[in-house]
Amino acid sequence: MYPPPMSAHDLNIGFWDDYLDTNMSLEDTTTFNSFSPPLNRNVPATQAVPLDDRKDMNTLEQKAFRAAANAFQESGWNWSPSSQDRRSAEHGGLSLPHDWARQEDILQPDSAFSAKRMRPTDRERVMGLLLTYCSKQHLARMVSTFPPIDSLDGLVHRFLRCQISGREPWIHIPTFDPTTIRPELLAAVLASGACSMPVEVITKLGYAMIDIVRTAVIDNWHGDNSLSRDLQLLQALLITLDLAIWSGNRCMMEIAESTMGPSITIIRRAGWLREDVYPLIEPHETDGGVQLHQKWTAWVQQESQKRLCYRTFLFDARVSMTRMTSPTMSFTEMALPYPERDELWLATTADEWKALFLEHCPHQEARTKISLAEDMRVLISEGSSHKNCDAAWRNTILLHGIWRLIWGHREVEDLLQVSRPDSGESSSSLPSRGEGLAKLLNKIRLELELASKLRPADVTGDIILTQEFLNMALHAPIQSLQAFAGKDGVAAGQRVYPMLEEWTQSKSARRAVWHAGQLIRATRQASTRPIQEWRVVIVYHASLVFWAYGIISSIRQKRDAIPDSASLVKITVCLDQEPDSTTRRFINLGEGVPCLLDLASLEARQDDFTEAQNVPLRKASSIMQTTARMLTDDTTDSHRICPPLTESFAKLMNELARSAKAIGLG
Repeated sequence: MYPPPMSAHDLNIGFWDDYLDTNMSLEDTTTFNSFSPPLNRNVPATQAVPLDDRKDMNTLEQKAFRAAANAFQESGWNWSPSSQDRRSAEHGGLSLPHDWARQEDILQPDSAFSAKRMRPTDRERVMGLLLTYCSKQHLARMVSTFPPIDSLDGLVHRFLRCQISGREPWIHIPTFDPTTIRPELLAAVLASGACSMPVEVITKLGYAMIDIVRTAVIDNWHGDNSLSRDLQLLQALLITLDLAIWSGNRCMMEIAESTMGPSITIIRRAGWLREDVYPLIEPHETDGGVQLHQKWTAWVQQESQKRLCYRTFLFDARVSMTRMTSPTMSFTEMALPYPERDELWLATTADEWKALFLEHCPHQEARTKISLAEDMRVLISEGSSHKNCDAAWRNTILLHGIWRLIWGHREVEDLLQVSRPDSGESSSSLPSRGEGLAKLLNKIRLELELASKLRPADVTGDIILTQEFLNMALHAPIQSLQAFAGKDGVAAGQRVYPMLEEWTQSKSARRAVWHAGQLIRATRQASTRPIQEWRVVIVYHASLVFWAYGIISSIRQKRDAIPDSASLVKITVCLDQEPDSTTRRFINLGEGVPCLLDLASLEARQDDFTEAQNVPLRKASSIMQTTARMLTDDTTDSHRICPPLTESFAKLMNELARSAKAIGLG
């Protein structure tokens, strides 16, 4: 559920109004006279000194650069491919160990999907596909150890269960038939089911199948270009790309990222992003029998195509958000209607679909087809939003559409600030554009708060997580933070440092760390454990915001001998709790000690928030360790292996924690 909003009465003033007010003066804060003495009012912002002008190259800054670059090197994330990184490197996973049968008990079919079972010929179809593309050295053993039909059914049913319980269902389960679908799609479904298993040998089997499915799909297109419009082949490719991009295998991730382009191009050239491709299909009271079934089948095909397109859009946006690269798709081209309600999508028969349709959409003549492009136009022009769609899908898609605007703003702002930080050249339109985006996000926040009260299911944990990330990314130069954290070596860290030093003293930086704290809060409240896929990366981005803010602020304080008056008064600002008056003073005036809740102490006290300890951001090492633990500590017996991507980022974060500790910022 969305965290309960604070009222203006609770804060003595409209928190969000002040949050968005860039013209607020110090005189406007006199209502907070309980804080004594006034903090930081007489401390001028320190002008960042270019590193080239500093004589002592053994400064604390230089130690930070070297330690951070070391951390990236030790973590393995600064990766360059070698001759051993090739397409067939994972094919060994197709050869299961001979004693793998001990794991068969967890691959039992799901009784809820008893009608969706494979036949012996279906197993042969999948094996035929694998044999066609598998490396020769693994062929014989793969044939002798490939799972039996019951185990394969268990993998298929695991995928189907994830689709039903998942946040963005896009494969139509009621009409899914493993005996009639293409072998490429069946193999992709099996791979997805295997990759989600908490057993390493089964997971390796799934990842080994990913490359084969991808290669088979592209070969189909090369052999018969008309198959580029085959919905099942595009579904198979997207399933495997979604597995590969979050696999934690750097070679596989790079290939997946580079393979996004063809499917996006095909969807565009097929015209599937246009509104006129999707005529309104509606059942009537008099529909029945064959006519109703045909109408339902046509609706399912159309809805499957829409969901594929929007799922591809989400995939592209999430890759952009996590890799900090320009998104390929734009909200302006997404003129196709939003997906229909999930209740209709999950209807098991044509009659059930008709009954639900007439119940949820009683006034067919008044229905309008709302697209992301139209929704964004209305949102930007401050009109009223539309509701004739699935609200959870709409909220998710809309937030990812806004990412394109935020990315464009940050791209230009970072270019001007990093390229010539001391020239004084900037665009006067950038601040106003940034505030406009902040107000746009605030408008969506209000919508989500209202929706969470009326229908909590429409505001998922992922929606809250994405919203907080967008707010954080709007105010934080994440690419520069990555450079400071050693991603591109010592020289890159030196280049961005002057700009980041100025940033840490700004209101924008304080907004960023607060939203990063709210992102951590949303992650902590998420029901899915362990944290996986794109969520891992945005938690890492949030940890970088904390880490850089804490380190640079501490370096500046020590170097310039600035008195830590905030620490003396001990005004704690809890970034990962609900906003209050201390939050407002911190964001607007920089007063107080920004902290995170110590998860370890929280667990030790049986979730007693009043007794849990707070970790100040200036303890950069402890902060990074706290967020890293959040990624891995929830790996329980039901999750016997930590997802490779999660484990890899936790390792990187722990290396960054060590680097901070090495320079005395524990």
